[in-house]
Order: sequence, then structure tokens, then C-alpha cells
Amino acid sequence: MKIPAEISEENLTLEVTTRCTSSCRHCFARAGRGHKPELSQAAAWRILKEGYELGFRYLHLTGGEPLLWPGLFEFMEEALSIGFKNIFLNSNGHLIDNSTAEKFSALGNKLELSVSLQGPTNHHNSFRGTGSYQKAEKGIRATLEAGVALHIFTTVDRGMLPLLPRFVDTACRDFSGIKSHTLIQLVRVHVDAFNLRNDLLSPEEFVSLVQMGSFLRLPGHPVTFLENPLAVTAARLMGIEWLPSSKPLHRTGRLVILADGTITLTHSTRESLGSWEPGILKNIITSEDYKRETGEDQKHCAGCPYIKECRASGLIRPSEWFRDMEQEPYCIRVLDSITRNTLKG
Repeated sequence: MKIPAEISEENLTLEVTTRCTSSCRHCFARAGRGHKPELSQAAAWRILKEGYELGFRYLHLTGGEPLLWPGLFEFMEEALSIGFKNIFLNSNGHLIDNSTAEKFSALGNKLELSVSLQGPTNHHNSFRGTGSYQKAEKGIRATLEAGVALHIFTTVDRGMLPLLPRFVDTACRDFSGIKSHTLIQLVRVHVDAFNLRNDLLSPEEFVSLVQMGSFLRLPGHPVTFLENPLAVTAARLMGIEWLPSSKPLHRTGRLVILADGTITLTHSTRESLGSWEPGILKNIITSEDYKRETGEDQKHCAGCPYIKECRASGLIRPSEWFRDMEQEPYCIRVLDSITRNTLKG
């Protein structure tokens, strides 16, 4: 099989470390790991060059907290020097001071950064640790003052829903100049250290989230959903046509290399495609297994009454089990709830 052309527009994702300055109780990077693996410098450089040779032109660095990884800035400089067009870096913001922000700025407009805010101060700190909000806020302000492209990432749990409209409105005003305020549905993984079942969004709550996110865009707030085309499908089914498109989690061209060398399709799962060794990336991305895992679902979606709407919105596979851990696909229950309410109306 040929290398898919889509990789030229997709991120090569490296989880460079699982060490972190936050203590997030919903963290999937460290869930079930008794130690804190870190990608070696030698492996990271090999992966970088191998990925570029395959055709990747966009790099995504995540953790843990990538700023704890030795040699981060030299690594980013090398990535740009060999031809990567853009680097997207996830951070909790704690270690970003004016000096660090200036280093980011020196990389020019080819670097974009995300900083996570879980919600207003008390809600954020309850999930991420005492004093965490204040540290993140300082990092956000330093980044914006240095002129670095910044996105705010907000993971939405059940308790966050009633707080969301005011929080997004306040954040977009206080942090003027952010590129997006990106909403992320809280999910679980197999080996969570904490039982977050009561924090997950029900289908009806997810519909409320979509409505809130959509209408927050009307006054000009740059609200988007991260890798959740179900949100777009739901919005369009409700007649809300202005929500931006959102890519699916599993998609052609995507590869994630975790800190322990595990290769997967998404950072939030541990479904392994293999362990990194020189040359394996090409073997994976040209395999039938990869094509099957990233292509349109032909088994579960074929008889779904919403398949037309889903495909039009980029939802090519059923929602993942970890949306609320029930057997019936989450996507069907979300869309059914909209249909029921429409018929009642």
C-alpha cells in the first residue's frame, strides 16, 4: 500500500514525557502507569526525521508537561529547520514565564500553544490541584504578551456545564487575542486512577454542551470542539449551521507515539499499533490494519438512520466507548435525544 497523502496535513504527535507539575485527577497520560515514562532524546530525533521522510509536515508535542522535557527548544528548532511547517505544543502553563514566552516567540509564527483551563478558579483547582489556576493564568498572560499564538483548552465535565457560558465569556474577554477557546468532552480510559463515571456527560448533557458552545460563537467568541464531529452533527440536526468542522479522533494520516514508545491513533487511548523501532512508522501507516482503523466504519454505521448527517459532518465511525461507558453507541443516543425533543416540540 502507498503512504496516505493525508499525512502531509496531519500532525505527527509525540508524547515526550509524562512528568507534570499538575495533579489532574482525569489525566489519561499517567493513568495506570506506576512510573513516569519519558521519550529518550535519541528516539525522539529518530522519530522526527523518520516522520518527515514519510511526509509529515506538522508536529504536535504533548505530555505530561513538555516543558519538563530536556532539550525541548532545541528539538523544536530542529523540526522547523528540517522543514516542518508548524508545531503545536500542549502545556498547563505553569512553567511559562516571560523568558520562556520569549523563547516561544523566537520560533515565529510556526509555533502554536495550548494552555488548559478547566473552568473558573475553584473548579479548575478541584481537578488540577491547589493554586493551579493562578499558575496557568500567569502563563497565558506571558504567552499573549509575547505575541505567541495561543489556544485555551477546556475539558468539560458534568459539573462544568452550568459554569460554562460565563466562564467562556469571561475568558475570551480577559485573554483577548486567543486563537480559539476549544472545548473537550471529558472521557475515561481503561485504567483511570479515579472513577470519573459521575463526571461524564449524558447524551442530553452533551446536547446542552453543543448548544452552549454554538451560541457562544454568536458574540464572536472563538469556540470550537476538539476532535468531536458528533458535536457538529448534533448542531446541524438542531438547525445550528455555524459550528466549525471538527476532525474525528481516528483518521487517516494520524499517528501518536507515546512516551513509552507505544504507537497509537489517539493520545487518550492505549490501543497499541506496535512499539516504536526504526522503520515501523511506515509499516504501520501502510498496513491494512491502519486503513481499517482509520477509514469509514462499514459494520456499525451501515444501518444507522443518521448516517447521512454523520458523514456530512465528518463523523465516519461510531462514538468511542469512553464517552459514557455504555454499550449502545453514544452518538446514536445523542442524536436520538435531539430527534425526540424535535418531535415533542
